[in-house]
Amino acid sequence: MSDLILQSAGIVKNRAIVNENGQLLASVESISEGSFASNQGRAYATGLPLVAVNTTEGSVLWLNYTGTKTFSIGTFFLGWDGGTVSRNKPMYARFYIGSSVPADNANRQQSGWVNQLLGSNQTLDGNVFLGTTGNYMDVADLGNFAGVAILNQGETLKPFEGIITLTPNTVMSFTFQAAEEDGFASFFITGWEGP
Repeated sequence: MSDLILQSAGIVKNRAIVNENGQLLASVESISEGSFASNQGRAYATGLPLVAVNTTEGSVLWLNYTGTKTFSIGTFFLGWDGGTVSRNKPMYARFYIGSSVPADNANRQQSGWVNQLLGSNQTLDGNVFLGTTGNYMDVADLGNFAGVAILNQGETLKPFEGIITLTPNTVMSFTFQAAEEDGFASFFITGWEGP
C-alpha cells in the first residue's frame, strides 16, 4: 500500500500524508525534506565524539555514496574546544569532492550510517571511513576543494538543508585543522537519500 495524500479542495497548503501504517506525517509544506525523509526511513547520520586536531590539515571523514538516487547533506554539527590551553583559538573544517580512498591502516576505521527512523532496516549504499581518536586518516589526494567553515570555541550547527547533494558514486572528504593551537573537536553529520 502506498502513502495516502490528503488535501483540502483547492488549498495545497493544507496537504498532509498518511503513510501505510496509518501515521499522519503532518503538512508536507510544514516540514523540511530531511524531516520528511526521516519519517520514511531515508535519513541517516554518522559522526565522531572526539577527534584530536592539530595545526596540520587532516581527514576525519570520508564517504562514497553508491546508491542509485541522490544523497543530500542535511546538517553538519561541529564542536571545538578552542584549543587545549587558551580555549579561544579558531579551527577550520573543510570539505572536498573526489578524494582518494584513505590508506588501510590503524588510523582508519570503517563506519556505517545510522538510520534515523528507529526500527527501520533500510540501509544507505556506500562506504564510510572515520579517523580514529587522536589520529587523522592518511589520504593521498584530497580532491577538489568545495567549502570551508571557520569555527570559534563552542558548538556550531551548519544547516546545509540539501544544498550539498551527492550523485551516485560521488566521493566526499571532510578535514579539520587547528588555526593556531592543538585541541579536540567532534562532529555529527546527517543527510537523506532522495525519494
